[in-house]
This record gives sequence, C-alpha cells and structure tokens, in this order.
Amino acid sequence: MADRRRDQTIYAERQKLLDVNTATVAELASIPGIDKARARDIVQLRERRGPFRDLEELRVLPGWEGETFEEVRAHLAVQRRLRG
Repeated sequence: MADRRRDQTIYAERQKLLDVNTATVAELASIPGIDKARARDIVQLRERRGPFRDLEELRVLPGWEGETFEEVRAHLAVQRRLRG
C-alpha cells in the first residue's frame, strides 16, 4: 500500500505544470522542446508585455508552430491571479 501511494505521489509531481508567468529561464529550459534560447525569449516576452493571460500568446515567438507548440504546451500553464 505504501508503494502505491509513493508511486501516485511521483506521478502527480511529474504531472505538475510550469507557470510561464513565474518560471525562470532554467525552469523553462527543463521542459522538453524548450532550449535555453527559447526559454530566454519567453522570459523576455513576459518582461516586455507583462504576464501572459493565455498560452496562445507564446505563438508570437518565431518557429513555434503546430505540433511543437502543442507538445510544449502540455507542460505549461498560466496561473490566474485573483485580485483581492
């Protein structure tokens, strides 16, 4: 039973999505399909435009079409922040 819980925890941790609004270059570069240059582009875009509202905004970066974008997208998220 303990092994099953441990396996479920490992699976859940692997399924965590990386928030593009808080991720560092190193964190983004750890995602399959994102190299260090692409990660820097994402962070620079965020710094210029402000927080992303949708992952679709990443499509403005050159060279990110169709299947490549969809594969990377599976690892990313945009966390919505509520104003209090």
